[in-house]
Amino acid sequence: MRFASEEPATPEGDQPEPAQDTGIEKLSDGRVVVTLRWPITVRSKANKEELVHSLTLRRPVGKDMKKAPKDKDQAYQMLEFAAQLVEAESPVVGLALLDRCDLEDIARLSEVVAGFLPGGLLTGQAS
Repeated sequence: MRFASEEPATPEGDQPEPAQDTGIEKLSDGRVVVTLRWPITVRSKANKEELVHSLTLRRPVGKDMKKAPKDKDQAYQMLEFAAQLVEAESPVVGLALLDRCDLEDIARLSEVVAGFLPGGLLTGQAS
């Protein structure tokens, strides 16, 4: 076992650049694919473990507005709304799937969902 203090020092100029890729891809049909920074493991109906690396969110339609957050500070309501928009190929769907996601990935999903909504829905102001 090696401890961090035993690692050879790296000169400051040799530090790797942080990845510029946001892990968010907008598709031509309006859907958005979010690559999870922290993939999650789910169990299939065949009792096999599957690793979920990305989630695809579809654009909301009228019926989705029932779960749309009324206020940008209503985090759980945003999570419910995101769960409704996820097109999962996983056997675990909806909130059960998002409940397993890392909070960093949830924040990114929430940003994508907020981007689908006209500004006035979240702020109460005309867009």
